[in-house]
Amino acid sequence: MNREIRMLAVVVTALVSVYVGIIISLYFLGMSDSFFRYTNAYLAISAVIILIGLLKLSKDMKILTKKMEEDAYLDHETGIPNKLSTLNKVSEAISESIVYDRKCAVALIEFDYAKNSNSLRGHDFVEKAIKLCIKELNKAISDEHIIGRLCDNELLVIVKDHISYNDIRSLSKSIIDQFENELIFDDIKVRFTTSVGVAIYSKDIKSSYDLIKKADIALSYIKSDNTSGYMIFDENIETLNKEEKYIKEGMIRAVKRNDLQIEYNPIVSLHDLKEVSFEASAIWQLQSKAIDRNKFYEIAEKYSVNEEVDLGIIKKVCNDIVLNNLSNVHFTIKVSTLSLESTRFLEELRSVMVQTQVDQSMITISLNGNKLARHGTLSYQRIENIRRMGCKVEIDNINATNSTLKVFNDIHVDHIKLDSNFIDAIGNSNHDEELIKSAIRISNIKHAEVIASGVNTRLQAEFLIKNNVNKVQGAFFAKPLKVNEVRSYLNEHKI
Repeated sequence: MNREIRMLAVVVTALVSVYVGIIISLYFLGMSDSFFRYTNAYLAISAVIILIGLLKLSKDMKILTKKMEEDAYLDHETGIPNKLSTLNKVSEAISESIVYDRKCAVALIEFDYAKNSNSLRGHDFVEKAIKLCIKELNKAISDEHIIGRLCDNELLVIVKDHISYNDIRSLSKSIIDQFENELIFDDIKVRFTTSVGVAIYSKDIKSSYDLIKKADIALSYIKSDNTSGYMIFDENIETLNKEEKYIKEGMIRAVKRNDLQIEYNPIVSLHDLKEVSFEASAIWQLQSKAIDRNKFYEIAEKYSVNEEVDLGIIKKVCNDIVLNNLSNVHFTIKVSTLSLESTRFLEELRSVMVQTQVDQSMITISLNGNKLARHGTLSYQRIENIRRMGCKVEIDNINATNSTLKVFNDIHVDHIKLDSNFIDAIGNSNHDEELIKSAIRISNIKHAEVIASGVNTRLQAEFLIKNNVNKVQGAFFAKPLKVNEVRSYLNEHKI
């Protein structure tokens, strides 16, 4: 405002100077009094008009300046603070925490919505979706909290004032619960997978970047399982994060050097023990330390190297088939659901089959049903593409705690695999036994063969036989084999 007053004073001084100069010039030129009067009136009116114009211009400049400042700090699409403004607000919260000796925290929230429907992709979908997420998020937090946007599908909630660890847990749970059910989006039901990573300010944090980085580390742990959830950062997470990155780097090197080892777990028929196929899983050691099989796949997905790992395993299995003369044996290969998002993966899969001349009909691609149920239309279409190639498709991880059987409403698969936790309930839970029977009935309707994994007792085997489950896998029948043991196993059982 002071700057505007100074500018106006300068303009008025200039006008007065011009006016006085003109009057003096006219006086020396000997002009008449009437001419002086007309000239004075003209100059006065001109000055008023110029002043009014300048005042209007000053007002317009003030509005324009305010708008430019808003544009610099607000996200154009949503109207909430943009990345720059959000970082500044985090810095302010940290400064207040230092001055007033109170805690602050940030909750980094990522919404995974781009996998829900092919028809809703693109920039317009992202912007509409984030607006819907902000609307729902506001219902879960208080008015004192600040929401900012860091990127397309990442929001940051800044929590200030007096907060406790329990307050942060309650807030995080409230956010997750708000997105638990499907939301109506352009007359279509869409499920948003919501991951929340939280970091609470401590004295070792020097900047907004440090605080958000810790929240991001916590967020990466939740995202690794592709489920909604939250995690609050602590130092143990950072240590584990470094260890996992080390494993990830070693994993990539192992794939490039073809150092992965494959374990082949027999799948036998209860009606004909000579009918055997094998499930292939990667086993790997890093500096003589065995990496747990589930941990192996979890890290591959978490650090987005699942596609490289999956293709490496497929190549290894196909080469094992050719080198060991196993072309007449059926093999199942576990693949990450995330790999289906890449068109390159399908092209490479087809290329491997052609190069190794492995019969596609003897290969089954196994996918995690619990994750597949959340990935939606795109994954379903890719599954159909795999089946058109001639490969079979299996959904595993069918158990009593998830709704993977709903996948059958949208796609056709060749096999479903009952999870070992499901099988453990046989003889212990009548409720779970009824769920197993329901899964078998639905599979029969959809003409999908049922395979039971983790069968370790005679009681479990008898229950499965009674309920028309033909294929089983587990220690009760056979242990996992190395590739050079597969042929011996087949010869021993005269297969």
